[in-house]
Amino acid sequence: MNVLLGKDWPLGTWLETPPVRVRDPEAGVEYDVLTGGVGNNTHVYFNRASFTGDCRQLIFRSDRTGSWQIDAYDIAGQRLRRLTEASVDPGRPSIDQHRSLLYYTQGDEVHRMNIDMLEETVVYRHPTPAGDWLLRIESRNPCGKCGNGELAAT
Repeated sequence: MNVLLGKDWPLGTWLETPPVRVRDPEAGVEYDVLTGGVGNNTHVYFNRASFTGDCRQLIFRSDRTGSWQIDAYDIAGQRLRRLTEASVDPGRPSIDQHRSLLYYTQGDEVHRMNIDMLEETVVYRHPTPAGDWLLRIESRNPCGKCGNGELAAT
């Protein structure tokens, strides 16, 4: 598996990372590991969709570069790329299920990223210090496939 670390992996660069077939010795079940390699990889959040609305990409958090960032795995292309270069752990990632957009927090700001173009914009800055507010995503799954969500800051 070709996995680069730290600043050696340029933002947005795709790496070919075919799935690794693993067999659980106790259950006897085989499964594919998509986000393997070095570092820790976690889902965006246990009650939020981790796939883009078209189900082509798996979005997840990883510290494979030495700091927590948001990465994407292209299912059909079997490739991986880093989406963020955040100075602070990109918090509360949430995927727009109707457009190719990702939302996450950085301190007292909400950032929106176009996943395809890697264009990032600050869409909200809370007037109080970080920690005094909450980014809430309400997920629904009307089609039974990937879900959708609404962004609210309170």
